[in-house]
Amino acid sequence: MGRGIASPGSDLYVYVLEGRLGKAEEECLGPSFIGNWIEEGSSFLFFSGPSDEKVIRVVRAREDIRLVEEHHYTYEQWHGGEPRSITVGDVILKMPWETGERGKGLREVLLDPGVVFGTGLHPTTEACLEALDLVRRKRGIGGVRDLGTGSGILALAAAAMGAQRITAVDINPLSVRTARRNVSLNGLEEIIEVHEGRAEDFVHELADLLIANIHHEVIARIVSMISPRSTKRIIVSGLLKGQAEEIRERLHEKGFHVYKEWVNEGRWSTFLADSSEG
Repeated sequence: MGRGIASPGSDLYVYVLEGRLGKAEEECLGPSFIGNWIEEGSSFLFFSGPSDEKVIRVVRAREDIRLVEEHHYTYEQWHGGEPRSITVGDVILKMPWETGERGKGLREVLLDPGVVFGTGLHPTTEACLEALDLVRRKRGIGGVRDLGTGSGILALAAAAMGAQRITAVDINPLSVRTARRNVSLNGLEEIIEVHEGRAEDFVHELADLLIANIHHEVIARIVSMISPRSTKRIIVSGLLKGQAEEIRERLHEKGFHVYKEWVNEGRWSTFLADSSEG
């Protein structure tokens, strides 16, 4: 669902609703509708043009939905800057609208984030990419679970770095559609499977590497569930200072040793940890 365009130079009109909008209702939102970001009990409707009348019509038809606020951003404002190509190791993640040839010897991956988190601009994503490259250089990546995949950026990078099979998961339907579009854009359907669901429901699947660049509360639940028997290595990110120490201790209790930590902007921590059985 969603036909509007989100790309550099475009405008984004965001309508925040209290309540969850259904797929049938999304069909009535017109050609400028980009997608619906569902966050707990709220719906964030993205459009490429003003859509007050359409949104109000949908809200009035449902007594359990309320329009809370509306915003107007440029695409660059929404993402905190214009998404641009990123090089990590011998892989370049490139936006589809960027021109110019890739560097010699680089594996090119196309990434269209739309309005979803995962452009590579955030320091936690950057650190996860560096951690992935370190795993590739030291041991090879093997099988991967990417929990909270967003745009699919880490799953795509892992595939370009030689991962054999990847399960990418997100609870948000708009993220899932965006990630699947990026997988298709790169012809990686045989390597990456994208699922809609809770990260915790995919923890026990066997994998050489688990990635979770996600909320602290979810990371804490994931770490409490993991076992060295099913997971050899883990990358966790999105942790603030106090949260990072807590997660480090939990990883140690579960049989994992943090052998590399990235601290970005003095606040964001990313861990790369090995199991004692790995």
